[in-house]
Amino acid sequence: MKMSAADTLPDQARGLAAALEATMRAAEQELTKVTLDEFVSNKIGMFGKLIGSYADFFKRYGVTSRQELDDQVRRQRSKETFTAMEHLIDVEGEWDAFLLELDDRLGSGGRQPPALLSPAPRHLPLLAAADGAACRLEDWPGCRLLVLLRHFA
Repeated sequence: MKMSAADTLPDQARGLAAALEATMRAAEQELTKVTLDEFVSNKIGMFGKLIGSYADFFKRYGVTSRQELDDQVRRQRSKETFTAMEHLIDVEGEWDAFLLELDDRLGSGGRQPPALLSPAPRHLPLLAAADGAACRLEDWPGCRLLVLLRHFA
């Protein structure tokens, strides 16, 4: 199967870098319109599309890790590919800095996320979607895993 020019690794890497940059710009724009709490509650989902973009990028080139992708880039021995990947890495560094700044604005003070298998927040206040009734996670009669996935998403 012949790939079009838009399917080349350099073009795809540039496209992924552009998606990261556009998402950062869009997030900053949203943060001028809403409070930080509103952003986290209602707009942070805009970051999720990047997961699919990375998954498609990796799948397109038959790799499952960054190391495999780096190996493929080295095998191509193409200056254009190397330059595009270097640009993507630079933008990823900007993304990391953006997320750290956002984390700082949220006031986490560098706290680490909870350890795996840490206790669930049993006293987490919930509202039932069906009737708006208030309850706590520990009192929830339904599937708690789905509630936690939604809460931490």
